[in-house]
Amino acid sequence: MPANATLADYEQIITTIVNDPQARVFVYRHNQRAYPTVVSVIGGEHWLVMLDESGFLESAFVIDRPERYLMRPQFQESGVLEGSTMSHEEIDRVLTAYETDVRFPEASGMELLDMLLKRSEIAQADREQLLTVEQRRRLAAADRVLALQARHFYASIQRIADLEVWRQHEGAPPEEWWWYLDVLAHTLVVAADDTPVPA
Repeated sequence: MPANATLADYEQIITTIVNDPQARVFVYRHNQRAYPTVVSVIGGEHWLVMLDESGFLESAFVIDRPERYLMRPQFQESGVLEGSTMSHEEIDRVLTAYETDVRFPEASGMELLDMLLKRSEIAQADREQLLTVEQRRRLAAADRVLALQARHFYASIQRIADLEVWRQHEGAPPEEWWWYLDVLAHTLVVAADDTPVPA
């Protein structure tokens, strides 16, 4: 940046980068921690913005030789910002709604199907390493509630929908166990970390 650049100029560049839908998204791993990282071109220069696990700015700087720099094994590219990455506020909103939903196994089947869709949104954010440590703790607790009452949730859904048809439509793999409540209702395996998985 020019020597006479202000803090406001610096902040404007960062804002532009994190709102660029074509910005490249990486996860930078260091000391068993994951840092969401965004790279975009501003004024002909490649800027890197790195966040910590809570979504706060960790660092922002210009990369002199971007392709060589980003080829380092600590960087894992996950795509572009456009239409894929949830903000921390959005993740928290969806997670809070999910935590509420798992308390009501007798809710309508349509509400519970919406709960499963929310859980898939959270899973996508987790795959992109966007959840904080606290959010992962909350998610694990809510998951345990859902898994332990799988039979009741499935009974409510079964009244209005075929869960197998829905999971096929969503293309849900077995690791997205919440789409397999019909299986969990009869056979539940709890892993060492208390994460429920279909048998």
